[in-house]
Amino acid sequence: MAFDQSGYNRIGFARKKLALSSKEFRSVLDFWKSDHIEEGITYPVAGAFVEFLFQKSTIDQFKSIIKGQTIRNAKKTYGKDKFEELIDEFDKLVGLK
Repeated sequence: MAFDQSGYNRIGFARKKLALSSKEFRSVLDFWKSDHIEEGITYPVAGAFVEFLFQKSTIDQFKSIIKGQTIRNAKKTYGKDKFEELIDEFDKLVGLK
């Protein structure tokens, strides 16, 4: 994902993949917490989420998230309220809410 230089709209691609999925997801957190989601949907959603976080984060925040890719670390990095705002905003962007 990080080295994909195609320039396509990752948010739009994730939205399309989610709309075609037979599974119902409530949040990007569903992806973060599970290791049983097919790659064909995980890759576009994760790519869009990483790009979203990069755009919304300071360089230090982004480095922290890349280094420790856990929900616990994300809450520590952004603060609980800001983390929840970011999740809500991303979920709306990709059509999960």
